Amino acid sequence: MSDIREAFHKLILDQTIVHGKLLAIRVPDYDDLMRDINRLFAELKNMLPDEGEEMWFEYEEKMNHLHSLAEAFLYEQGLKDGFVLSQMLLER
Repeated sequence: MSDIREAFHKLILDQTIVHGKLLAIRVPDYDDLMRDINRLFAELKNMLPDEGEEMWFEYEEKMNHLHSLAEAFLYEQGLKDGFVLSQMLLER
């Protein structure tokens, strides 16, 4: 069972990366939003003293990790829901 779970998690990670790359292509506002985020990040970084900058980077890293965990969870749940739905449709 452990091997299946590991393979499932690898599939989720791989698919999350693939679909994340497609996001920039399929969502028209993606590039503008990324430019705004990068600009704001740079402005905030320049306003902070060195010790505040380190804390800001740690905060940013943890927020990104949190979002990636949520994204992987939602992707996994979508796969499970799709499987359950397909089973329900096959039973009809």
